[in-house]
Amino acid sequence: MRKLERLESFMMREQIVAFLEKINYTYQLEEDTEEQTVIKLGVQLTVGGATGLVIVHNRAGLVECYATGPVNIPESHRLEVSKFIDIANSISYLGHLQLNHTNGNLRSKTYYRFQEEGMHELIIQDNLTEVFHLLDKFLPGIMNIVYGNRNADEAIEELINKVNPKNN
Repeated sequence: MRKLERLESFMMREQIVAFLEKINYTYQLEEDTEEQTVIKLGVQLTVGGATGLVIVHNRAGLVECYATGPVNIPESHRLEVSKFIDIANSISYLGHLQLNHTNGNLRSKTYYRFQEEGMHELIIQDNLTEVFHLLDKFLPGIMNIVYGNRNADEAIEELINKVNPKNN
């Protein structure tokens, strides 16, 4: 890795750590190599705990932010939840939801590129908080599919608009 590339990725890691410390956020530095830096986060959502990862891909100049939801989607509901996720992603401005069809894990993801000049703190803040916000916002609709016998259209409609009292 070129010396300048390592300096750029070191600066990005330091910016992320400085932001987390500024807001008094507890984190763990899981890995810090020439290839990547991995920072582990956790947060309590309204629907349960979520685990987050910030991965700084040093050579690619890319930061990925992930949050894993507190539930596994049963196999019998994964297709309908996938439809819901497609709709949810189409109305989300930053980040998106993903479903692993093999094991039912649900996660959200944002990412951004970086260069040698510093990244504005709002970009870091928005990407870190949005991965958790997406889960918090859309997980109730997913639970309506899994436990409330709703289809994707009904679940998103209830989440975005008013609940239909005839469905209760």
